[in-house]
Amino acid sequence: MYKFKYIFGGIVFTIFGCMVIIKPIFYDHVYGLYLDFTKTKWPFGGSLIIIGILLIWSALNKKAKSFEGEFLICPKCETTFNRREIIDQNCPQCNVKLEDLEGFYDRHPEKN
Repeated sequence: MYKFKYIFGGIVFTIFGCMVIIKPIFYDHVYGLYLDFTKTKWPFGGSLIIIGILLIWSALNKKAKSFEGEFLICPKCETTFNRREIIDQNCPQCNVKLEDLEGFYDRHPEKN
């Protein structure tokens, strides 16, 4: 969901930047709003386009966080632990050396 927000925001900024460059005078007759970007259309519009492209790029460049190697499992009681929670790489209940969770059941097919 967060990627969608960044991509949508980037598209809006880019389109608005292009509109400022193409048609720098904006008037809304309902609210009486008058905006004139004639003197600053290139710096303002260009910076909006750059911000939009950066938002889209940052959303598409984010990689999903990998949890590989983050979890450990006790081979005796099969309790899983977060690597950050364990101090000495031993199970607090069994006092057995913990193994990486990834591939544990491949290494120990009898535990399936």
